[in-house]
Amino acid sequence: GLYGDWFGLVVVAGLLAWTLLTKPEHAVMLAGPALLLLLWQCGLWWLRRHWGLDHACTGLRQMLQADLRLARYRLLYHALGLPVGALMLAWVWPQLPSLAGTAQVRVLLAAVVLGSVGYALWAGRQAWRRIARMRDQLQQLDDRVD
Repeated sequence: GLYGDWFGLVVVAGLLAWTLLTKPEHAVMLAGPALLLLLWQCGLWWLRRHWGLDHACTGLRQMLQADLRLARYRLLYHALGLPVGALMLAWVWPQLPSLAGTAQVRVLLAAVVLGSVGYALWAGRQAWRRIARMRDQLQQLDDRVD
């Protein structure tokens, strides 16, 4: 997922560069979302490192704990990603008629936004359920050890 996010950031950076070269009047409007995306990606990278999501595990307890951390990361990712995306859309929305030009593009954008909201809600619920399951499994493991 992190590689996909970084790829997306590269694509957005490319689109930003293209827009700045072809329509420099939109630079101010695009600076906010670009900075927000960069901060988002850096925050995700730091969180993955801080929570140790990239490290190998030995033993059942460590694997369950790592899975719990990963589920929390996914929940945070979706819980924050949705408002960040909505904020970026709100920032850019007044410029859409001049940027998008056609009603079909705006409809496609709305479909992508609605699909993203639906996916974020579904994935957040899945992560929440996984957190509850991992907590139960860790508790069962503790009960057996005692």
